[in-house]
Amino acid sequence: MSHSLLLVEANSLLRQGLHALLDAQGEFDVVGEARDCVRESLQAGVDGYVLKDASFEELLIALRSVALGKKYLSPDVSQMLVQGYLNPQSAAQNQAEAATKLTTRERSILQLVAEGRTNRAAAEFLSISPKTVEKHRASLMRKFGLRNATELTFAAMDMGLVERPSVGLRRDATPRFEMRGHAA
Repeated sequence: MSHSLLLVEANSLLRQGLHALLDAQGEFDVVGEARDCVRESLQAGVDGYVLKDASFEELLIALRSVALGKKYLSPDVSQMLVQGYLNPQSAAQNQAEAATKLTTRERSILQLVAEGRTNRAAAEFLSISPKTVEKHRASLMRKFGLRNATELTFAAMDMGLVERPSVGLRRDATPRFEMRGHAA
């Protein structure tokens, strides 16, 4: 049995690659592609959420779970949701306070990191050394009280510096596969 998917991703190269990978599985039929219809689909409700940096295996698990009528969230997403649920005021307050103390350079680096750029790519973009980016990145994680790049990315999204990258899955007659990246 084949499950119909609508693939949504701003990056056409990534979108085409995912289309080919999913077609090769034989159990999914990508019936369409789009650059952006994420906001409407999120408001309509999705049954799964996978981060853009997930492995293909995780993506398949998510798709198969949704096809079986289950919900699926990437582990990092689940962790952030649980932390926000257990302590909503503290996390939001800490990030809001830290955001007001960021320099222009820190904001730029935070945005580039959240967009998925490596230290080297961010350094080239800003015409600084990769070591400088690395130091700012570590400083940002300390200021926000974060442990990894995923949490740093979520902080940037909460500040509105980048949109949330996602794969949204909705279980219905035509399940939708949605993946969102930062549009240039």
